[in-house]
Amino acid sequence: MCEIFHDDGWVRIIHGDALKVLRGMPSESVDCVITSPPYWGLRDYGEEAVVEWPDGWKGQLGSEPTSKLYIEHLLMITAELRRVLRKTGVMFWNHGDCYGRERDKCLALQNFRLILRMVDEQCWILRNIIIWHKIRSTPESVKDRFTNTYEPVFMLVKDKKYWFDLDTVREPPRVPIDEAPKRFGRLDPERKGAKFSMEGMVKYQRFVHPLGKNPGDVWQIAPANFMGNHFAVFPEKLVERCIKAGCPKGGLVLDPFAGSGTTGAVAKRLGRKAILIEIVREYCEMARERVAKETPALPLGER
Repeated sequence: MCEIFHDDGWVRIIHGDALKVLRGMPSESVDCVITSPPYWGLRDYGEEAVVEWPDGWKGQLGSEPTSKLYIEHLLMITAELRRVLRKTGVMFWNHGDCYGRERDKCLALQNFRLILRMVDEQCWILRNIIIWHKIRSTPESVKDRFTNTYEPVFMLVKDKKYWFDLDTVREPPRVPIDEAPKRFGRLDPERKGAKFSMEGMVKYQRFVHPLGKNPGDVWQIAPANFMGNHFAVFPEKLVERCIKAGCPKGGLVLDPFAGSGTTGAVAKRLGRKAILIEIVREYCEMARERVAKETPALPLGER
């Protein structure tokens, strides 16, 4: 069953199976995809999340008996995501890992196995593996390995030329440009080291972008603190950076595993439209409540 659960002109929430909904969407209609799929063998989302797959298997995404079948199902979805994504579009795919479903104590590498097949078989272009470092992450009781404190966010595109706005997410420089003379320049030529300091100032002013530095591929962002009944919620700061860099103003963001609706709420706030797909009705209601509270930065329809 697929139904439009909410549509305020900015955010459309669709209650239904992601694969079926995606297959009904027009090609090249989305500017940016930001999502995180159910991880293999990690959560049970209830009977409502059980679907019948084209290969005949019936069950929840993530509850497959083998990682191979799980990846096959995700590849059906990523193929549709590539189809609906514009040629200039960008996808941010957050995907962690799990231990011990098929080999005791061994990481399954479910995420990297999937990405390799997406690149090799579906012609996705992998531009970045962003490390989401979860500062203040939940402690683990394990004693025979180190605590997991990060998840990868894979940045993928379908064409070599794509829309990307680095300037919107630059970080302030360590030393502001207008303070460089104070920090590096010694105007008294009699002072020892004056020449070296002046050279340092000139190099700094020449190579540092006035809007700040590239934030790099390690993002230190705390996990979301959300009071609703949802297992894993995107932090808004992570989604905000992805949207600003990967979706033009007034553009359309898609999250096929919307959960509590973080992607939609942030998109609306930043003046982007969003389509959220979620199979659990309770989460659709959470998402509707969240997006209803947001005030968009742009008038509806402006791009």
